[in-house]
Amino acid sequence: MKVFLSHSTKDKQFVQTLAGELEAEKIEPWLCEVDIELGDNFVVKIEEGLRDADLAVLFWSPEAARSDWTRLEWTSVTAREISESRTRLGVVLLRDCAVPELLRVKHQVDARTDPEKGRLETVAWIKRLRDMRRFAKERAPVVFLPPPPHDFVGRAETLEMLYAALAEDDPGSALLRGEPGCGKSTLALKFAWQTQGAFDVVVFQLCGQRPVAEIAAELAAKLKLGLETRPPEQQIAAAKAWLAGRRALLLLDDIWENDVIALAPGPPASLLCTSRRRALPWISRAHSLEVKSFSRAEAESIFRIYLGNETVEKHREVLLELAEHVERLPIAIVVSADMLRWELDPVPEAARGLRLERLRNEVHDVPELLRRAITARPEEQRRLLNAMAVCALEGFWLPLTMEIAGLTEAEGRDARNKLVDASLLRILDRDRQRFQLHALLREELRNLAPLGELEAAHAAALEKLFANWERRWRECRECLPDVIPAVQHLWDKSESSRAEWLTYRGFRTGQRMGFGEQRNRKPA
Repeated sequence: MKVFLSHSTKDKQFVQTLAGELEAEKIEPWLCEVDIELGDNFVVKIEEGLRDADLAVLFWSPEAARSDWTRLEWTSVTAREISESRTRLGVVLLRDCAVPELLRVKHQVDARTDPEKGRLETVAWIKRLRDMRRFAKERAPVVFLPPPPHDFVGRAETLEMLYAALAEDDPGSALLRGEPGCGKSTLALKFAWQTQGAFDVVVFQLCGQRPVAEIAAELAAKLKLGLETRPPEQQIAAAKAWLAGRRALLLLDDIWENDVIALAPGPPASLLCTSRRRALPWISRAHSLEVKSFSRAEAESIFRIYLGNETVEKHREVLLELAEHVERLPIAIVVSADMLRWELDPVPEAARGLRLERLRNEVHDVPELLRRAITARPEEQRRLLNAMAVCALEGFWLPLTMEIAGLTEAEGRDARNKLVDASLLRILDRDRQRFQLHALLREELRNLAPLGELEAAHAAALEKLFANWERRWRECRECLPDVIPAVQHLWDKSESSRAEWLTYRGFRTGQRMGFGEQRNRKPA
């Protein structure tokens, strides 16, 4: 394995020491001060070094940040990494210095406070990649995977945790969980492609809302076991036996029910699951990883992949504004960036014109994804979701939504628990019973639900609560954000007296809340 070491000459002592440690591991380092001889064409030699390297490591410091050469080197490697969908660049932080947006999503080692530890971690990471690629060539693993994701960015820390849990030593299991569209499947697929050399066989199996017998039949056919006419239990047993006889990675994607555990082969195979559920009983909490929305840097990187650096530099603020509008949901960012690539209107106009119902391309359909997530829920959960959709975007009080939905306390609590478990409902404050919907999920619910009836029920529930505002002001406090949309609905329906009544009681509750806080404040 050849490793290109991109650095400033001010940092050569650290880099040369690390190069010696790589050589001791039979890894070939490339350094400009060693590999370029006097009289050589400097530009040609660097180009050859980058071309022939399997991996590049950038040593980041104020001096490296000011160097045009290091900038050319890491941007060149980044472009190659994106085109090949393969890890090509790591960053070692040597001293405090602002890190460019594109580098924040790369694998990073922090050597600022403990250089020795940083060197050891860097060597260990390079060895890990070397070993995976070597195994890939030696073992020629059997791969049953969809095509690799070509617009993957970031998530380096999660990939490292998955590698430690599933591929490093003993076989293991892990869960990637999160909201619809957060990128669980893409991350799992990226891990499978990136680490396939560590396994004899890698299998991707979509589960979804299907019976385990149907999933097992599909898996057995994929493995070419010739059991199409056999009963489901025989197909399951044969698939498990086939996988258990190998060092395998089985990726069960989009798990809905517990019965899919019947497909888990056990050691020496490893199991990677994705699900919207917060937990699966056969996977430990320590190996249950939540996949969250993109960071701003990751969202910007997606726009750069699709639109190019020049367009992003020119329209960065409006693109990041779009990312915030969709709460940086990965699938929405990817689809938006792809749509903007083909849009002929000016970028600001096109970006601000994107709405949920338009977020679809040849690969992803965001409205349909959210619609399936909603319609798959039982009736009581859908009623509660619909009630939540007319409440304040920034968050709502659960008892209010239960009143709007016409659910008893027991029914509302059960529906709430199941919606949280399905990653369709966010917990803002458990003690105060405050929750929130993702903005796009709320928008799709409003597209599907009878808004007029729900908004009327919303206003009526608030009027019922605020009728006793002096006695129930603490509960009314939780619903103050909902007063504004309810009053707007009443005005739109020409119910001015009701609107004024609710406005007045909301105002008095706000006054009482301020008075109560002052009264409870301890003297200085």
